[in-house]
Amino acid sequence: MEEKQRSLSSIADVVDYVVLNRIVTSAMAIPSPLLEESAERIIVNIASEYPFVKEVTVSIFKLNPPIDGFQGKVGVTLSKKFHAS
Repeated sequence: MEEKQRSLSSIADVVDYVVLNRIVTSAMAIPSPLLEESAERIIVNIASEYPFVKEVTVSIFKLNPPIDGFQGKVGVTLSKKFHAS
C-alpha cells in the first residue's frame, strides 16, 4: 500500500513546540502516582492536538527518586503508534 506524503505548505502541517510544551507542562501539573500515567496523558493529548502524527514516544525521568540509598535517576519510556488521518 502506498503512503500519502503530507504537504508542509502551512504551519498547521507541523508540530508546534510551544504547544508541545503546554501539553507536557499541563500533564505534569496533575499529580500521578506513576510516571506511566503522566506519559500516557501526554501521548493522548499530543495525538488529540495533532491527528496527523503517526507515533509518539515520551520519556520521563525522576532525577532524585525517593528511594533510600539510591543515587541516580529512574524513568519510563512509552511509545504509541496511531493511524494518521
